[in-house]
Amino acid sequence: MLAAALLLWFFWPVDPIAPAPAAPAPSGARAVTVRKPAPRKPSPPPPTHPGQPEVDEARLRAAVLARAADLRACPVPAGAPSQVPIKLGIRSSGEVRTVRLMAAESTPPQLATCLHERLLRWRFDDVHLSSDIHLFATFALR
Repeated sequence: MLAAALLLWFFWPVDPIAPAPAAPAPSGARAVTVRKPAPRKPSPPPPTHPGQPEVDEARLRAAVLARAADLRACPVPAGAPSQVPIKLGIRSSGEVRTVRLMAAESTPPQLATCLHERLLRWRFDDVHLSSDIHLFATFALR
């Protein structure tokens, strides 16, 4: 019975939360308290290109709205959808490099061609993009 009690005491789990007892300080030594450093707030990521402002969504939206009137020159045939979702690939230089009509099958070919040609002529130099972006927009045609 004594052997079982010794084994139980020997293999009893140690409480990992309880602090270990401090060793006595040598004579003449000062007590030192070790503190964990306070958690730091993460700093915002640095801009990708120093000196260039980050693209702000409101400015980009305003630039698209300012250019949208150009699409009214495209004739909208009867039966065409009233809204066309479009994906634009815009280079950091501001040049539109790709135009993809997301509902191309429901857009009449003549309208699709006109929209494609006009959107490829758009420039976003005034937005000062720091990298190439993809922009999704839905244009109301009526």
